[in-house]
Amino acid sequence: MVKTLVWACIVCAPACCYATAETSVEGRRGPRATIEQTEVYLGICPYKQPVKHRFYVRNDGDEPLRFFFISKSCGCVTDVLPGSSVSPGSEAPVEVGYNPVTGRERTGENSFTVLVGTNDPTRKHIQFTVKAQLVKPVEVNPAVLEFGRLTATDLVERYLTINCYHDSKESLILSVRPSDETLAVSPVSETPTRSGLAVKYLVTLNGARLPLTYRGNITVTTSQPELPTIEVPVLASSVQSIEIVPPRILFGIVQNGTEKTCTAVVRETTEGVAPARVSCPDQRITAELMPAPQNDTWHVRALLYTDQKPTDPLIIKTSIHIKAADGRIIAEIPVFGVVACPSQ
Repeated sequence: MVKTLVWACIVCAPACCYATAETSVEGRRGPRATIEQTEVYLGICPYKQPVKHRFYVRNDGDEPLRFFFISKSCGCVTDVLPGSSVSPGSEAPVEVGYNPVTGRERTGENSFTVLVGTNDPTRKHIQFTVKAQLVKPVEVNPAVLEFGRLTATDLVERYLTINCYHDSKESLILSVRPSDETLAVSPVSETPTRSGLAVKYLVTLNGARLPLTYRGNITVTTSQPELPTIEVPVLASSVQSIEIVPPRILFGIVQNGTEKTCTAVVRETTEGVAPARVSCPDQRITAELMPAPQNDTWHVRALLYTDQKPTDPLIIKTSIHIKAADGRIIAEIPVFGVVACPSQ
């Protein structure tokens, strides 16, 4: 009986000691990273000013919490990690931001991310993200004004909005000027926004003054040294109000040192701007506009003289410009031909 009792004590004792040791190990939690927020949206921010935000991490464990850098979304992202470990019950900031890179322009919605590692066995990786809409102090919408095709009787309107991310437009917008008399610009309204002021302008394009292809612009002058002017291209074209027969002039193959003449009939099909003169950028071609016996009809006479120089191209591919009295190009006649040189 005594032997049995002794043997039972010997067998059970290690088991009791093992259970006590196991309970002690499980009671140690280690570092625990607790974060209320890992992503933030900062809204509208100036595009050339640094952006940053501090996230706070609390150590709810019973051992020091340490951080180490892993990666970030781009070279412009800044990060500041705690310089030393975070004691149990304490918190420390993790700063994430954006630093403008010289020569690189970032606008619009942007996201800046930093991936951080910790010694928390339950949270080994933490990703912090800062989002912001980076804006210029003055932005124009749309960036390009397109009017499409206009007739001589059209007077077309478009709207241009200038967003000022400031309290007062007078300190930002100095002037808004069209490039020529074909365009007219006038202010329409001012609307307060969350971050400043939206100023709307009415832009009018006069089809009666429009050349065949129009490329104008509106210049916005601001008080900002980093953005002194904004150019808004204005694009349009005019509907050709005359008929050309044949639609192109073909000289064919012309021997060098000779002349050849071709003629086209120009007829005004709708009420528009009458042809006043013609010209050709290729100096080998002389163009002449001659009235025809019929009303609203003209003849365009094109003379090609092939005094070919070594630098002149052998293939002729140009246009005869039909112009109004004010010099605008209202129509074009494509011209093609080939110069044959005896030595070639």
